[in-house]
Parts: sequence; C-alpha cells; structure tokens
Amino acid sequence: NPAAHVSLDAPGGVAQLLDVLREAGAQEQATALADRLPAAGHFDQFIEIGDHRERFRFGREPDGSVAAPWAWENLE
Repeated sequence: NPAAHVSLDAPGGVAQLLDVLREAGAQEQATALADRLPAAGHFDQFIEIGDHRERFRFGREPDGSVAAPWAWENLE
C-alpha cells in the first residue's frame, strides 16, 4: 500500500499519487493518504480534497475528527 508508506516531503508528488490512486479506483488508499496530510503539516493540501474545505472549516481535532464550530469570543 503506497499510501501508508510514501514520504510526504514532496507535496507535488503526493498530489500526483492522490490523483493516480483515485483514477485507479483505489479510494480507500487515497483516503488513507489524505488522512496523513494534516499531521505532516499539509493541512492546506488536505482541505483541497473533496468536501474537506467545508467539513473542516473550523479545523480538526487531535483524533482527526471535525472540530466543532467556534468564534473568537470562545477563545480565552
């Protein structure tokens, strides 16, 4: 499974691999690769995938789930 082992140091290469996986119908592997992006510092690339921009507009929790809506008034 290349999605689990590929280096995330080259964002262009990661984007290309995501495209190839999707074209090949390997959605499970594409999702696994996409899920690794935020932890590697590539949240900007992560939110460009599918509906992630809308779903994760308030960010992600440490466990990878969608963060609850917040406003500046909620910060201490």
